[in-house]
Amino acid sequence: MTDDVHLSPVWDEASKQMTTLGYPPDELVRKPDPWPVIDWLADNMPRALELCPYKVPLAAPELELVVYGEAVAAVYGKRRIGHGTELYLKPHAREWRRNIEAAAGHARRGKPLLNGPLELDLRFYLPRPKAHYGARGLRPSAPNWPTGRPDALKLARNVEDALTGIVWRDDAQVCRQTAAKAYGEPARVVIAVRCLPDLKGETA
Repeated sequence: MTDDVHLSPVWDEASKQMTTLGYPPDELVRKPDPWPVIDWLADNMPRALELCPYKVPLAAPELELVVYGEAVAAVYGKRRIGHGTELYLKPHAREWRRNIEAAAGHARRGKPLLNGPLELDLRFYLPRPKAHYGARGLRPSAPNWPTGRPDALKLARNVEDALTGIVWRDDAQVCRQTAAKAYGEPARVVIAVRCLPDLKGETA
């Protein structure tokens, strides 16, 4: 593995797992798709934290949820109201938000709103454009990552607003957040919410 990616025992452990799947170590940060490394870290976070010199106790997720469908960013328009204007969430963004609200409401049915600091992990899987495919399947020139719009932060904004009042009282409670996007089928968002521990003044 090259020195510039030899960063920590956590990465070393993930790399070992990936090499057992046939991924050459010097290819982990380029090709093939690096999402399996991210998935390993997510699925083995207690082991990762054990290896990491900056240890933070990890709580069990308060919410683990998959919502299927193509993610839509929080896109607002303006409309006239009397002598002024107001912002409104555009219909396609509102429909996606309602899907998340319904799924989260079902998962949290009968449970109180979360209090205190929270961690939010979002993984958006987006469908590839048709132009990425040719007669023989995926084109060699097709990019590995969705670097165009929508951006991950705007996708996350719509999820945060959807979970407010259902999972937590205020999205300001989210003190640590990961929002990542990649190509994947079926289109979906994977949501995980955890309560953060009391670090007693330590930096997370």
